[in-house]
Amino acid sequence: MRKDENAERNVEAGATCGPAFLDYEAVIALIGVKVSKKTLLRWEKDGCFPKRVWLGGATKAWPASEVRKWCEARREGRRYVAEAP
Repeated sequence: MRKDENAERNVEAGATCGPAFLDYEAVIALIGVKVSKKTLLRWEKDGCFPKRVWLGGATKAWPASEVRKWCEARREGRRYVAEAP
């Protein structure tokens, strides 16, 4: 199974029981729009997309719950606002 197929399967597993963190392929599968990683990082820097969290070593990933909130805000025509730490 290809990595992007696995990411789609993980996302389809359910909004509440899916993975806690998403890599780039899983984010693309969840949002349903193919954008470059460079674009996601720019959106993140500009505050328009959730920030990745450090998981250890050189690994960073997006919190799945925050990406889902971003998707919901976009569906409702609202701007995403990150929660304060």
